[in-house]
Amino acid sequence: MRWTRKGRSRNLEDRRFQTSRRRGAGVGLGGMLLLLILSFFLGPEVMQILGPALSAPAPPATDRSAPAGRASPEEEELVDFMSFILDDIQATWAQVLPSASGTAYQETQLVLFRDATPTACGYGQSATGPFY
Repeated sequence: MRWTRKGRSRNLEDRRFQTSRRRGAGVGLGGMLLLLILSFFLGPEVMQILGPALSAPAPPATDRSAPAGRASPEEEELVDFMSFILDDIQATWAQVLPSASGTAYQETQLVLFRDATPTACGYGQSATGPFY
């Protein structure tokens, strides 16, 4: 495979420089009700056990090697490469999957972000690593 720059993939969403406002990591009304019931049956110690798990983690340190809103040329080259790989993988699966299983391949999105970003299943943090 030879890497040729063709521009950014339409399936690449770049959130690296978006500011996000995280609303506290609350447990919600249902969660509070569940905790109340658990503490009734298990005693107040359940709050001491679950307390650390309910507190919001500290935001990770931010890398300030490039100005806010702009990446280094090296980082942009890596993003271009990831975009190329993404398109190549999508094209391969769009060709292979239907012939192998009779199922059409559904393209996926690649989201780039720094620190944290909203996801379909909560708030994703870069410290977590890749997640799907």
